[in-house]
Amino acid sequence: MSRIRAGVLAMALLAGTACGDDDPTDIVEGDPLTEAEVEALAEVVAGTLFATYDQGALTAPAAVSGTFQFDDTFPCEFGGSVNVDGSYAFDVDDDTGDGTLTFDVTQDHNDCGAESDGGILFVLNGAPDITATFTIVTEGTFLSFTGGYDGAVGFETVDKSGTCSLDVDFSLQGDVAAETGSATLTGRVCGITFTHNLTLT
Repeated sequence: MSRIRAGVLAMALLAGTACGDDDPTDIVEGDPLTEAEVEALAEVVAGTLFATYDQGALTAPAAVSGTFQFDDTFPCEFGGSVNVDGSYAFDVDDDTGDGTLTFDVTQDHNDCGAESDGGILFVLNGAPDITATFTIVTEGTFLSFTGGYDGAVGFETVDKSGTCSLDVDFSLQGDVAAETGSATLTGRVCGITFTHNLTLT
């Protein structure tokens, strides 16, 4: 399992919504989503965020430290596209490969089709976009991955449509070689607040 995919796995296992009290900053428009659909929406937004790096946004320069800018558009698995614009700062030990990467990105979905692990297919559009900041620290096969994303997306499913705000923080620590670790996710999606702890095996 790659280091980036370790982060995707943590987000894909999002579950455990807790409550839905009102907050004036929430954006919840259109058809209401069930708890399972809220979890699936958070999952697919995170999945499209990290999948773009598998497709090439994380193309590091030859140097071992510095800042790299990127602005790319990638196809989504079920049609449409997603634009990712941002930068990452990196500092890597040339001998060991250990290092720190800090990302600051904006993601804009354009009729982006994405499916959750549970089989819910969403078509996403930026409302206006999702912003994310996160840091990856590697030491040998060990990885820590912390950060968060927020913003809003328009969504369509087979029978529902609307616009929803998302504000999610995440933290993951694990051994990439052993494919084990733990993660904590907290945040608010479509007006529902959640905290979830999970173990990756």
